[in-house]
Amino acid sequence: MYLPKPFAVEDETQTFDFIEQNNFGILVTNIKRTTNANHVPFLLDREKRQLLGHFAKSNNQWRELEANKNVLVIFQGPHAYISPSWYVSENLVPTWNFAAVHVYGEAEIVQSKDETFGIVESLSKKHESGFDRPWQSASMNQEVLQSMLGAIVGFKINIMQIQAKAKLSQNRSEKDQAGAIDALRKQGSEQELAIATLMQTELE
Repeated sequence: MYLPKPFAVEDETQTFDFIEQNNFGILVTNIKRTTNANHVPFLLDREKRQLLGHFAKSNNQWRELEANKNVLVIFQGPHAYISPSWYVSENLVPTWNFAAVHVYGEAEIVQSKDETFGIVESLSKKHESGFDRPWQSASMNQEVLQSMLGAIVGFKINIMQIQAKAKLSQNRSEKDQAGAIDALRKQGSEQELAIATLMQTELE
């Protein structure tokens, strides 16, 4: 990833927080000069420095993990167009502000059905936790559950390198940044408000 110094995020705790908040990532593999990408929900194990996930067994990308364990996972945060008319300074051009993390790692297939179930269970609990009536796997017919587990493949990615980028107009003056934040808030879309919040945090 192109990573100019003003936009580089070097705080690993901050980066891991970002991954957990934006955990629907893109898993990229490359086999025999053919690139494949799939959208996957991930769990992060901070202590083991691993990403955990699962595929449908009918998705052949899991076989690519066996053939070439080197993978890239992309996590995308909010993003928004930035107009130069929002800046105080003149003679600037349009740009795009965004936050993203690239994780490079080595993948391995999970062989244990129980371990694969643990990945699915933990992922479900993470996203069900805020609901009034969280779904629980125990509510399912267990024969049906076991049959469904047989139709997926779990995997782990051991994190080898992380590149984190937050392009938030850090290379502009505080007045320019403040002008862009104000304009984004007036625009008011979910993405624009999210970027404005990130920019304000950076400015503070």
